[in-house]
Amino acid sequence: TGSVVEASTALWPLLLTFLHREIGGEVRGYDTEGRVYASLTSLWRWELDGELSSGLPPPLPDTLAAAQAAERQPASSPAPAAVEQHAIRESASQAWYGDGFDYWESEENCPSSDQGVLGGFAHLSPLDARDSHAFLDALATKCPELRFDVAADCGAGIGRVSKVTLLPRFGQVYLVEQSPRLLAAAPEYIGDPDASRARFIRAGLQEYNPPASSLDVVWVQWVVGHLHDLDLVRFLRRMGAALRPGGLVVIKDNVANPEEPWTFVMDREDRSITRSREYLVAVCRFAGFEVVLEHLQRGFDEGLFPVPMIALRKVREVGEVATAGGGDAEL
Repeated sequence: TGSVVEASTALWPLLLTFLHREIGGEVRGYDTEGRVYASLTSLWRWELDGELSSGLPPPLPDTLAAAQAAERQPASSPAPAAVEQHAIRESASQAWYGDGFDYWESEENCPSSDQGVLGGFAHLSPLDARDSHAFLDALATKCPELRFDVAADCGAGIGRVSKVTLLPRFGQVYLVEQSPRLLAAAPEYIGDPDASRARFIRAGLQEYNPPASSLDVVWVQWVVGHLHDLDLVRFLRRMGAALRPGGLVVIKDNVANPEEPWTFVMDREDRSITRSREYLVAVCRFAGFEVVLEHLQRGFDEGLFPVPMIALRKVREVGEVATAGGGDAEL
């Protein structure tokens, strides 16, 4: 684990500086337990102290003004007992993913059905598929070098996206899902004959590492919020290496409402973060990607988060990161 922590320590300041520059203005958010965060530092210090800091995080204030005041205070050294507790407890990063796994593995939280995986919004599935197909049509026109042979459905659940969007367009689809319960339901849900063209991989996206130059499209829908910023960067870099020439990563996900003064919203129940569109794209740019095409999902219920579809092309090699100065730096 030492090398992981070392890499995180080196990467985090670069990423944080880049995100603040790219997002611009005030960076702030809140979570579903009522905490307010005045910066990305305070958010991830709280969530990932085991990976990003050497001491236990203090309790966070519950108002923005108090949070901003706390940010200006110098950090105090943790007491010896706190250091010992921190050293022997399970890493915060593992806890982050463990909590998310437990939430989605529960049949009570997520029945193995459209209604379950869409959180009670199964009626949106036809609209979702309609606009996803239109987006793939637009990509085929804009990027004639794009092939439709092999796709990965990342965070596949029971295979809903594969069934209605990817298998009708691609010769073979890899369904990547960390929940054994949901993945076991996928073959029957997809049905014959399409299930014969699907391959089922049990893995979390924080660890999924497909072979180099093996995929034409990596489709990532309603799941990037379960990756913390560092692992989202790592995931995108691995996906960049897995793309064939002309291949693309497509992210379709909720983003924070641009009409509200929040850069992110943290769901403490299932351990997921809804980033603003600027925040999400900035992480992708840091990982070495550029936006090729972007459409906004139409027709969803009023009051839901906006859902953009963002196609990304790799423009930098793995190991190069964007810097706040605008150039590249080796990590």
